[in-house]
Amino acid sequence: MRVYITPPFAVCATQAEAGPGAIRRDIDDNKAALIAFMNALAEEARSQTAAQLGNEFEAERSRAMLTPPPPQPAPTAAAIEPSLTDVEAFIQAADHRQLTSITENAILRMRELCREVGR
Repeated sequence: MRVYITPPFAVCATQAEAGPGAIRRDIDDNKAALIAFMNALAEEARSQTAAQLGNEFEAERSRAMLTPPPPQPAPTAAAIEPSLTDVEAFIQAADHRQLTSITENAILRMRELCREVGR
């Protein structure tokens, strides 16, 4: 039996159906020969696909390695000022150690303000 194989591995019965550039193959009509032919055709297609995918993967990998990373936006120094409600909520939830620290800092700040006024 004669078949024609086109480049994307399509098997055709006639050369007119296959078009120009098809490869002509003569194979036996028995089952074993047909199975061997189909297995060889599948293996050839698989190896070409694997080579093509491997080349695409290598090209993408080298492109990724050569391409510098995109510039990152500069961090913005946005000052976050807590509202009076936030401070009050913190004081309400504070434990003894935190309240002691807050009280000491408040007294020190009041002394600084008194010194500034006294000048």
